[in-house]
Amino acid sequence: MHNSYITAILLVFLFIGCATVKDPYAHITDAKAQSIIKQSINAYGGLAKWNSKQYLGFKKWYALYDETGAEEVNVNQVHHYTPDKIYMTWQDNGQKIEQIHTAGSFKKLRDGTMDGELNATPVKNSILAATFVMNVPFNLLDETATINYEGMEKFNGKDAHVLRVEYFPETHAHHTTKDIWWHYFDTETMLSTGYKVKHLDHISLVLNDSFIREGGLVLPGKRTSYRVKLNGEKEYLRAAYEYSDYKVDL
Repeated sequence: MHNSYITAILLVFLFIGCATVKDPYAHITDAKAQSIIKQSINAYGGLAKWNSKQYLGFKKWYALYDETGAEEVNVNQVHHYTPDKIYMTWQDNGQKIEQIHTAGSFKKLRDGTMDGELNATPVKNSILAATFVMNVPFNLLDETATINYEGMEKFNGKDAHVLRVEYFPETHAHHTTKDIWWHYFDTETMLSTGYKVKHLDHISLVLNDSFIREGGLVLPGKRTSYRVKLNGEKEYLRAAYEYSDYKVDL
């Protein structure tokens, strides 16, 4: 996933979530939106189970494409997440790349040597972007976001509940850009069928094509991302993703 998908990601949701909050849904003032998020989180395995996990590991393949369909990137990664550390690694032209987030720092290593500056924005954005998808729908519990229910509509051939989510970088430091998100939840399964994001310079559409159940949790399987027009019409395939070999320790 490219870096523009990092808006409003709180890494704490990967493992700590809202364990210390009496009612993690109370701040969602739109009653219907609150109900949808509750149902979806339960469908994904529940907040208690999500917060109790001690390790999440998986393999991730992704490819990026330009507007002509030409492949820009083709990468196979391995990810390891614990409450104290996010670690991902892959090969780039025969070199071992490692990206690590721990104790508030973000760093990138190339064959064991620091590649760039500690906490450099591109490295931080890359790690946040990679972890974003693992957080849906739990990252909708961000208390500083505004969430509203917009009704039902057809999305990718299925009836879906629509939540509009807005972020405010002018007042909240962890909101990186003033993007608008529309999250779509299957009316039967309450799983996320995808989302649309209006960035400053383009609109992205992401479809969740399949899921994998492991350790009592529902996790991403295959996903596709498109650049789209204002009316939602697809312009071209931007990215494809596939996740496999999950391991979850609770």
